[in-house]
Amino acid sequence: MHFTTVQMPETEDDSTVTVSQEKMQQLIGSLHPISRVSPSPLIGDCYTLAYQAGMDPTWVRVGVGDNALVFEWDDIVYIGGNPAAFLDAVEAIDPVQETDE
Repeated sequence: MHFTTVQMPETEDDSTVTVSQEKMQQLIGSLHPISRVSPSPLIGDCYTLAYQAGMDPTWVRVGVGDNALVFEWDDIVYIGGNPAAFLDAVEAIDPVQETDE
């Protein structure tokens, strides 16, 4: 089973939007470069990227700051990335037209 989904912040019913693999690559690509690792946990409402390409699914929680993204991947919190590119990719998601490839 393969899937790529995005859950938007402040989604009351925890619903997700299925996105194309290309869109997921754009979202994950915007998380780079990583500038540092944070000892603090990611707190608050955030985007959740979820995908499965092999055996185990992966979830990446992403918070958007003014100058950087803060994201949790495999229980490690990273700071870096490109918030503008991430938000551009999120804003371009059309739940009607996005499909799993």
